[in-house]
Amino acid sequence: MASEIFATPPADPGTRLSRSIALLAAVLLAGLLIFIQNSGAVKSLFEKGLTVEQQAELAEDILPPSAAEPFTLSARFAVQAQSLPPAFADDPIETMGAIERFAVTPADRVRAAMVAGELLGDDEAISRLDRLDDSLPEGSALHADVTDLLLLYTQGPGALDEQTRDRLRAHHGFFGEVAMTRGLDDSHPDREPLVTGGGRLLAVILGIGLGLLLVFTVGFGLFITAIVLVGMKKIRSGMGDPEPGGSVFLEAFALFVAGFLLLQGGGVLLARFVQDETWMMVITITAQWMLLATPLWPLLRGMRFNTFCRAIGWHSGKGVLREMGCGVLGYLAGLPLLILGMGISIGLLAIVTTIRASMGLGDPPPPDNIVFDLASSNNPVILIAIFTLAAIWAPLCEESIFRGALYRHFRGRAGIVVSTIGTALVFGSLHRYGPVLVFPVVMMGVTFALMREWRGSLIAPVTAHAMHNATVMILAFSILRMIS
Repeated sequence: MASEIFATPPADPGTRLSRSIALLAAVLLAGLLIFIQNSGAVKSLFEKGLTVEQQAELAEDILPPSAAEPFTLSARFAVQAQSLPPAFADDPIETMGAIERFAVTPADRVRAAMVAGELLGDDEAISRLDRLDDSLPEGSALHADVTDLLLLYTQGPGALDEQTRDRLRAHHGFFGEVAMTRGLDDSHPDREPLVTGGGRLLAVILGIGLGLLLVFTVGFGLFITAIVLVGMKKIRSGMGDPEPGGSVFLEAFALFVAGFLLLQGGGVLLARFVQDETWMMVITITAQWMLLATPLWPLLRGMRFNTFCRAIGWHSGKGVLREMGCGVLGYLAGLPLLILGMGISIGLLAIVTTIRASMGLGDPPPPDNIVFDLASSNNPVILIAIFTLAAIWAPLCEESIFRGALYRHFRGRAGIVVSTIGTALVFGSLHRYGPVLVFPVVMMGVTFALMREWRGSLIAPVTAHAMHNATVMILAFSILRMIS
């Protein structure tokens, strides 16, 4: 990694024709990827609830609950929270109302009846199951489960044979286990892991909450300090004003997007031949590491190595450790922007909810939580592969492409504000969060771009990116393990 610091980065190779071609390719490829990544989220925002035919189909084909679904997470927490002292326990009726907002399928509503049996008593479970018994198609697998659960709650778990009990456990996972242990003492070995642990979980959540409050307080102070120092011109650009170059860095961005699209298409085809989840994940993640080669494209186009390192930000700035420290401080100072992004997304979600209600579409479906979905795996190989992808690959590759190549190209033709917002919007849109939930990612992109401008080197934004992703993955994994 080059160590030179320069006032005016050199122009990158490329002609007017190659720049036009690269721009067209970048716009078309990025537009296609943005459409693929966000089409599902956009569709779900204004999609009507399940039709009678869809509910009948889901009633016949019962999928076990995912440990990372919002419905499962909230239900587990509610059941475990029963062991908390009354001062910390929420009202069971309000808790059930919150849980039911995530119950979007017929199977979810059956499972919600089991949770209601725990929180509100057997009569409440029986009442809910009776209503479901009338609404589900006769002869469906889920209707058979409701019939058996009614027998369980009226006569006790002993009224069911072992084969039926095993089927309910297979269909409903944690929820089935809770129902099967109904009536046992909470200290019983079969029941204790399901209903206890609320105190430990509450202590961890409070600890995390206090820690985040402290971190955000420090971050807000650093944010104000940074604004004051910028106003006093004590903080200046370490990148300088790059000369308008050719097209080579725009080409690198287009190549990265093309490679990502190719990997996605290849993954779909590969899934037809590789049935093992672990192998599929390992192959997919290994292939994704190959995208680290795309920022090197300018070297193949004839750019000298030292010139390339200076232009893209692969240099040590004022020292590796100092740049890493600036990455930590910059990340903390950017936390108010992250909170702002969250606030924008929450506000937009409230607007969408209001619009859906006026159109008779009901509440929007709960968002897919990709981080929790990945962290819920019990396979150590998958967990290690996912963690290294999030904490190492993403900071190195995404910062090199978005804050290195793309930001460098923007800055050759626009000012700091346009370049920062432009690259942040592209960065956020290429993720799978959709137009409503994307703003926290966009704000992180703003923070990383400002760090690149401030330091010139990519070490600070890479450090901040790695710090953020690693923290989120560790917290998600820890909370999931405690609830599960």
